[in-house]
Amino acid sequence: MNNLQLTHIPVAKAEMLIRKPVAEVFEAFINPEITTRFWFTKSSGRLDAGKQVTWTWEMYNASSQVTVREVEQNKRILIEWSGYGSPMSIARQNILRVLRESDTLLGPLKIADRTGLDYAKVRKLLSSMSSERKIISPNRGLYTTPQHPCLTTKSEPHSHVTTEQVEQTEQVEQTEQVSQTEHSEQTSQSV
Repeated sequence: MNNLQLTHIPVAKAEMLIRKPVAEVFEAFINPEITTRFWFTKSSGRLDAGKQVTWTWEMYNASSQVTVREVEQNKRILIEWSGYGSPMSIARQNILRVLRESDTLLGPLKIADRTGLDYAKVRKLLSSMSSERKIISPNRGLYTTPQHPCLTTKSEPHSHVTTEQVEQTEQVEQTEQVSQTEHSEQTSQSV
């Protein structure tokens, strides 16, 4: 019993007796206008085969990306969704998306603003993502993805960040530090 190891990927199966017509129950699960009355608070769309939607639980400040694999009308809904132990959480995906879409390197405050995530959570995720080499920080606390175009120039495909980009990102960092200080002062005054 000392050597406990998983030998296969765990699968969860849930069942429940519901005393309603099958068609009504099926519609309740694929139609977010109904499902939001008893499960999650928001959904980006209806569950249709091959579609990807986002479910949000606003009261927990949590969301999950859901991929609909199969739908058999009034019989079966097969989905995959991010959750515990998933290799890439939604928060991490959002950070990577923001970094890819940015023209410059970004600091944690800017990333928090653009993702809607808590500043402390962003800093923690940036630290772990940096150690995993999912992102890099070529300049004092400013981040980007390793393949981002802001790290190279067209004439020198393997060059590092240009002096102009460093100066631009330093200005952004200073602005973020001032914004964070002002935000902290406003928060402490309102408390």
